[in-house]
Amino acid sequence: MLPDGIFYLEKKNKQLSNHTLGFKVVKNHNWDESHGNGSSNQELKITSKYNYDVVFKFEQATKKVSATATKAERY
Repeated sequence: MLPDGIFYLEKKNKQLSNHTLGFKVVKNHNWDESHGNGSSNQELKITSKYNYDVVFKFEQATKKVSATATKAERY
């Protein structure tokens, strides 16, 4: 966590293909408190097979969850 209450999880050079990834953030490894898109998972759409660097972000103050995927420099 950074001092501003934002948590990041980065996965580098992961091979992903054309599909949608669903994800949520849970507190203390327990589904009693989870954050995403209401009762649904948050989604990250991948449009082509490639290796990606993926960053998941959770903003503690607003409970906002997001993810970005950028093509990795190495394939």
